[in-house]
Amino acid sequence: MTLEKPEKKDGKFRAFLRYRAHTDEYLKHLIHCSRNATYVSPEIQNEIIGICGKLIEKKIVTEIIKAKCFAILGDEILDVSGQEQFPLCIRYVSNGDHPVLREDFVVFFPSKRFMWRIHIWKNLKSYVETWDLKLQGL
Repeated sequence: MTLEKPEKKDGKFRAFLRYRAHTDEYLKHLIHCSRNATYVSPEIQNEIIGICGKLIEKKIVTEIIKAKCFAILGDEILDVSGQEQFPLCIRYVSNGDHPVLREDFVVFFPSKRFMWRIHIWKNLKSYVETWDLKLQGL
């Protein structure tokens, strides 16, 4: 992998690495290292994406906790493979000099049609407890 744009597209992840490597010496080193030490295998990419997701989730949850009250929004949808999914969003007013009404997506979880209400409630409760959100804030 090099800093130059490739002739064929090689994916958004590698394009992002090339873009960031222009200003980051560590990433520049990874791009110029031998092919078997680039750390851009699908497994590593998924791990990095997962870590980024957790960091974003943590930031959103911190803002929700500061807001003190929130609303949970969700609706069952079908993904491209036909699997039923339940996207979970949370609406809250951000604190700060200029409060803003926010509505942030936080997670997808699978939905089971035959146990819809029980399954959704258990998942919602699990996430709310994991994030240490108080149900009184709803």
